[in-house]
Amino acid sequence: MEFKLQALSIYEYGQRKDKNGNPHQEDWIYPSLGTIDNEKDRLFILCDGMGGHAAGEVASAAVCEAMSKTINGALEKGEKFSEQLLLEAIEAAYNLLDERDTSEDGQKKMGTTMTFLMLHDNGATIAHIGDSRVYHIRPKTGKKGDVVFCTRDHSLVNDLIKIGEITEEEALNHPQKNVITRAMMPNLEHRHKADIITTKDIRPGDYFYMCSDGMLEQTSDDNLCFMLANDVTDEEKRDMLIKVSKNNRDNHSAHLIHILDVQPASEIDDASLPAAPLSPRAVEDDGDVVKPEFDAETSATSQGVQRDNNKGRGRNKIMWGVLACVAIALLALCGILFSKSPEKKDVAQPPAKAVRGSKPPTASRPASSGRKPSVPPVTTPAGQGAAGAPASEGQTASQQTSTPNSTAPAPAPAAAGSSSQSQTATTGTISNTDIQNAIESKKPEKSENVSSSAESRVQTDANKK
Repeated sequence: MEFKLQALSIYEYGQRKDKNGNPHQEDWIYPSLGTIDNEKDRLFILCDGMGGHAAGEVASAAVCEAMSKTINGALEKGEKFSEQLLLEAIEAAYNLLDERDTSEDGQKKMGTTMTFLMLHDNGATIAHIGDSRVYHIRPKTGKKGDVVFCTRDHSLVNDLIKIGEITEEEALNHPQKNVITRAMMPNLEHRHKADIITTKDIRPGDYFYMCSDGMLEQTSDDNLCFMLANDVTDEEKRDMLIKVSKNNRDNHSAHLIHILDVQPASEIDDASLPAAPLSPRAVEDDGDVVKPEFDAETSATSQGVQRDNNKGRGRNKIMWGVLACVAIALLALCGILFSKSPEKKDVAQPPAKAVRGSKPPTASRPASSGRKPSVPPVTTPAGQGAAGAPASEGQTASQQTSTPNSTAPAPAPAAAGSSSQSQTATTGTISNTDIQNAIESKKPEKSENVSSSAESRVQTDANKK
């Protein structure tokens, strides 16, 4: 892509003064104020130094110097711009910071934010570290909706907004709004990384606005879009931005780049544009929080707010811990209750047929009952015992009696006339199975006793006659 543009810069002290009361500037911009060549310059860098006595202006100047030399030197040799070249430029900036480190062991290090814009054949590449911003604005309505893209601050308050701890309105006056979570500093064990994005959606009339946080002390996104949508010259728009930031406390600097023409034209139409501003390709960075100096009053307020926040988070953790313990206890109790299986009930088995000559199965008396089970009486033919065996074998009823808790053997033959006594003696020890076995054991013997029974009936009839 080839661009026709007009670029203007802002570089103001604000109310920042050094220890001697002189105006003190820690911001740095490339190209420097008044040196922009609209025909050639396509690289823009802005850094907001920090550290005060620790030489924030040294850090911001070193980063601008190293990055511009690295990229311009590669382009002069015919190399095409790429993201890899950008990463090499950031690495060179860190190396120069290491060389110019002014701190001693235990002292606070200098540092700086970094914003970067490069217009090249494949579009525009934007990168940033810290809370300085790059806006891509397409003026239409003069409201916040004109923002096509804006970098996301690497700051404490922005992280608190993301997790819902505070609102955007509360962040404006938060006592720790100047605390940033990424910065370029010398001799870091883990160097902070930049968020990088490349876009091809660039059209005539678009603005790229790069600024330090000092420019936004009194200016909202709506204010910014309103000023850029005015039908006035770019110089007048720059003057408006200077006037609204005149009384800002911090240093404030900016680049305002107006895209007058783009060749070839963007192939992206309005219907395909997202409803919300695009997000940069976020890079995970777990580096240390960079905390600038505060006066005594601000520091005390910040520490008080932090203690209150820590107490609130501590109470929340305790509450959730108690709830978790209660839930675990309830689950354990339910597991114990439902893991107990019901007592198994005895299932009656069908009686097994007794084999002649074998002992019938025994039945044990239930230990939980003291009463004897009632068993229907067994009618035994005269001259036979309870089991139907001939009385001539000589067994008595006393041999058939067993103790209540013992198993009952098969009924033994008894003498004639003692059948009722035998039946009474066995009551309480004979089960239904024993009865069935006794009946089965009588069937084979029925044929052997036919003749004796017939003779008895003939003898009885003769006596009657």
